Amino acid sequence: MSLLTLTVVAVIAALILLTVGLYWRENRRAGVRPHDPGRDPE
Repeated sequence: MSLLTLTVVAVIAALILLTVGLYWRENRRAGVRPHDPGRDPE
């Protein structure tokens, strides 16, 4: 594969990972159970 192809694939993969990461974090924050404070160390 050429360097250009690798760059394009890397950029697309990074965008997908960023989108999935933000989406998962928002869902996890919204789904926090207040009656279980011992599960999360923060």
